[in-house]
Amino acid sequence: MRKAIEDDKQLYSDDVFAIEPISGRINPNSELIVTIMFKPEGPMQYSGQAYCNITCNEDRLPLQIVGLGLGPRAAFTNLANNKKELGDVYIDDKVHFYLDLENKGEIESRY
Repeated sequence: MRKAIEDDKQLYSDDVFAIEPISGRINPNSELIVTIMFKPEGPMQYSGQAYCNITCNEDRLPLQIVGLGLGPRAAFTNLANNKKELGDVYIDDKVHFYLDLENKGEIESRY
């Protein structure tokens, strides 16, 4: 068990955020592009904390990751304040009207 703890590199792992590459080397006087992927599970705010261990450096570099998951953006377009006043309707009368439902988002909206 002690060997397993000592061998654990404590690499970042999360269901919503992913970091690539997760480890590697940076040559002197050069840069490295790190990609952070965000896969929200629902329409809410997500946050995470990652740390970068640098060889021969006592302090880890912290990285706070924040993302906002958005849901579908469907709305009725021809209603004021999402209300439709039907007025007086008598028993056995039929009232017909049309509603326009528009999806202004980038993902499918089911209704």
